[in-house]
Amino acid sequence: MYLLGEPSTSLVPAERTAKASTDQLLGAPALKSGRGEDQATAVHKLLVQWGIASQVKCVSGDTTNSVSGWRKGAIHYLEAKLEKDLLYLACRRHVYETLLEGVAVLSTGPSQSPEVALFKKFKDFWPKLDMTSYQDGPSDENVWAAIEPTRQDIINFANNQLQEFQPRDDYRELLHLTLLFSGEIPEGGAKFTKPGALSKARWMMYLIYAFKTWMFRGQFPLTADQETGLRQLCIFGVNVYIKRWFSASTIAAISPREDLNLLKELRLLAKGGSLQAEAAAALHKLEGALWYLSDRLIPLALFDDQVPNDEKDLIAKAILEPQHQPSKKNHRWRRSPKDIEETTQLADLITTDSKSFFETLSLSSDFLHSPASEWKDTRTFTAAKDVVDSLKVTNEIAERGVALSKDYSPMCKIEENYQNLLLVVDLDRKLNKL
Repeated sequence: MYLLGEPSTSLVPAERTAKASTDQLLGAPALKSGRGEDQATAVHKLLVQWGIASQVKCVSGDTTNSVSGWRKGAIHYLEAKLEKDLLYLACRRHVYETLLEGVAVLSTGPSQSPEVALFKKFKDFWPKLDMTSYQDGPSDENVWAAIEPTRQDIINFANNQLQEFQPRDDYRELLHLTLLFSGEIPEGGAKFTKPGALSKARWMMYLIYAFKTWMFRGQFPLTADQETGLRQLCIFGVNVYIKRWFSASTIAAISPREDLNLLKELRLLAKGGSLQAEAAAALHKLEGALWYLSDRLIPLALFDDQVPNDEKDLIAKAILEPQHQPSKKNHRWRRSPKDIEETTQLADLITTDSKSFFETLSLSSDFLHSPASEWKDTRTFTAAKDVVDSLKVTNEIAERGVALSKDYSPMCKIEENYQNLLLVVDLDRKLNKL
């Protein structure tokens, strides 16, 4: 779980200070259990110890029931302890992981264990493969017909992403495989990494396996159904998943627009075409995770540079003169898919609860009374935009903290020493940009 709030100049211990742009590990305490209440108790204790409980405004976490459950989730209990509402910035990469899960299960079949039988066989077969003899997407007429219209766009995107810092090796591997599948040789040549472990916590690995298995189908035997399933998963990855997954964490303000467009795109694809079944499977997952289309987070779109001014004017008017009440059937974090049709615009999703976005973040909404074309010259808008630009909509910082705690947990038997060690290592990595 990752928490965001106002900067503090008096963090405790007293010698530690933080700025608004600083990511600070507070600790990795042992939990009594994975229940939401125990998670919230541990988080709240850390916030009190650091003297920042009153400054927390938002929380970013995954969408599992233990974290986001309406009655027994950690966020529900944390809000009760803090005695205030928080903005829930659900991890968008986690959402897209579950979206890919639907397509992966459709393509490879359900599995009761982390290992997929087909991929396990492929992993065992790996030493026998000739790495220079692989088949890319353009060599298959079905793939070519599906990816050709957007092929150059995804190639450009993958190459641009490879020029940026990627925090994990598997992120870079996925980009390399995207290029190879699309018929492009990455800088440094065509290289393939030995298949690693599979985990249902990281469905992205299923796509990595699918790319490799399908591209080496000339050497590794596949049934007709297996080949088709893997091919469809790869096409879905290239045409729908890759760009959105890598763009998910860049700017919080784009989240409502991106998710609304994705929902509409999947609904259209599910009506017919080569990705009909895959789109339907992904749509089923996405419709249960419309976090950024909730009435409280639609105002993020006011700070999205890609939303036209006339649409921003409509959103602003809807906030100032709301026509809709929040749905009584759904809690305040998540939107019901029944609320959204093909013609739905962002302004249509505003309710009387939307203005609480500004109240929770302690932001002025005075700029809403002016035309959107004038906002850039308005002090209240620029101040609000600075805050929105600082928001993070992925849980990667917390995940790095978990990984850090696993790396160093065997080194200290005394809990206080262990927590201090984590803080020192975290600071050292920041200073050395590791």
